[in-house]
Amino acid sequence: MIVGVPFRIAMSFLIASPLGVFNVAVFSLFALIFGFKVEILYIMTTFIGAVLAGLILGSNRLNLKSEVRLVRIIGKSKDEDPLVVTENVGRWEKIKS
Repeated sequence: MIVGVPFRIAMSFLIASPLGVFNVAVFSLFALIFGFKVEILYIMTTFIGAVLAGLILGSNRLNLKSEVRLVRIIGKSKDEDPLVVTENVGRWEKIKS
């Protein structure tokens, strides 16, 4: 948790954002095409699903938080390739080597 966002909340956001829960254009078009009641049902279902998925993925039993690597990208000029520096290595990287 570098920025201060817990892992489970970040996972909930990453799951919900492509589904259009946080996109006004998507759910306004959804309401126009399918109706207001279906839109509300869609928003509630995707929100609850994203929260539950975040809770499951963020549980201590799965321990997926240890698989997140801290990465810094160094080099901003157009001519040089960026250098990727990995701060920590997860358990799968340790198993592979």
